[in-house]
Amino acid sequence: MENDTDVSWDRKVDLLVAGAGPGGMTAALVGALEGLDVLVCEKSQQVGGTGATSAGTLWIPGNSQSKA
Repeated sequence: MENDTDVSWDRKVDLLVAGAGPGGMTAALVGALEGLDVLVCEKSQQVGGTGATSAGTLWIPGNSQSKA
């Protein structure tokens, strides 16, 4: 994939989400449900982040299951 640094944008949104992983997609969904104009930007060629490559298992630090 080639990077073009001369790209210009002329769009205003209420919520810009960087990353289409589980957290980003959840943020985008909640924003859309709240009536916000949402734009999700993802640098890779597929959405899902680490959730797409972990058989659906999500890493959630500090959850009740991981505490001893």
